[in-house]
Amino acid sequence: LKAILINGAQEISYIDNAFRSTATQYYDNNQGFGRVSLVNSLPLAGANTFAASFIDKATIKDGQTLDIDFNITDNGGRCTENEFRVTLVWADPPGATGCVRCLVNDLDLSVQKTGGSRIYYPNGRGSRDTTNNVERVILGNAVPGDTIRVTIDASNLDRSEQPFALYVTGCTPNRSYSGEAKPKGNVDRSTRILIIVCSVIGFLLLFLAACWIMDSKKRKNHQEERGKQKAAAAGGAARPTSQAHSLNHRDAHHSGGRGNGGQQQHHNHEQPTGRY
Repeated sequence: LKAILINGAQEISYIDNAFRSTATQYYDNNQGFGRVSLVNSLPLAGANTFAASFIDKATIKDGQTLDIDFNITDNGGRCTENEFRVTLVWADPPGATGCVRCLVNDLDLSVQKTGGSRIYYPNGRGSRDTTNNVERVILGNAVPGDTIRVTIDASNLDRSEQPFALYVTGCTPNRSYSGEAKPKGNVDRSTRILIIVCSVIGFLLLFLAACWIMDSKKRKNHQEERGKQKAAAAGGAARPTSQAHSLNHRDAHHSGGRGNGGQQQHHNHEQPTGRY
């Protein structure tokens, strides 16, 4: 609700101080974001032609950046507005007692036309706002065919994440998120680093595994080749040994026959004849 009312607030030219008028403009100490105007805050049939988009109860993590693109269209000739407005609000934790810069969780809103070089910063500033927890950007020259990128950057949080609400009006298609539904954005920096590190480690592990498999196959093939060579060498040595054993056995057999015969003859020769 806060984002809706601030987003549609209108500028006033001066304020009446009883006896004199004081000139004023957006974001000064006299009017802030301007005069509340319901007809400029909500799409009302017959009263205006713009559409509205909101992101409510979303969260952004510390260091994360969300980019949300809005395409400008005339909705078939029904939208005649050329003003694009976007407002970001969040509930900031209490600052320290006596603080000078009291913003605790700093979210930064910026807007840029796709293809353009100019960056539009909030609250009439020329750079990011590090003071307020309400930031609004107004573009007065959004025409059909433009693509406008809204960027939310969680540049400095004292906690892991910060809830926020975003409200947009203009000639854009309705885009709304609430509760657990969150806009798609860029991955935060710490997550990107983690993804890169994990990818490198995974690649190295795959490379080492492939090298190990190839080395195992080479060692297995080498062992098989050595086994075949040993088997071939053992078979070649076994054939000559068997032949030599057969020849030795045959020679021993013949030699033994001759020796027994000689002994027999010698024994018969030495037997006494019985005659003296």
